[in-house]
Amino acid sequence: METVAIRVQRGIALLDMRRPGWQEKVDRERLDMDSITDGLIEQVFGCPFGYALHQLGIGHKEAYRCGFDIEEGTPEEQYEQQWQVLTEAWKQMLYEDMNAAKAAGVDFLSAIQFFGDEIDPTRDYAEEGTVVYPGYVSPYEFQRDEKHF
Repeated sequence: METVAIRVQRGIALLDMRRPGWQEKVDRERLDMDSITDGLIEQVFGCPFGYALHQLGIGHKEAYRCGFDIEEGTPEEQYEQQWQVLTEAWKQMLYEDMNAAKAAGVDFLSAIQFFGDEIDPTRDYAEEGTVVYPGYVSPYEFQRDEKHF
């Protein structure tokens, strides 16, 4: 089983790749991974969890593996503890040691291995606003596409 730190590091690599500068949008004091408004990706994308996952081009299983969610099937009595551990891990990684992901070897290339080789590391996807993952909709397309609302 992967540690929370590894999952969070993977999430950082994905966000760095898909949403450069995402850290600027996160209010550490408000950060609460169990919140529908103050969770990390909810703050970064300014929309509910499911829509934020869609913009990242990942599903719920990948959300867990990237440290955005707790494990499916977690017993109810462990929810609060699991969310608290996840929130604290993100706070630590965000503000105490942003280089931890790189030190642990989680970077763009390892994210490519995780998400597949269809990603071209030489392209600037953030600038292009183009599709990176199968099923991914860029934030620009997402905002224009009314079926998502």
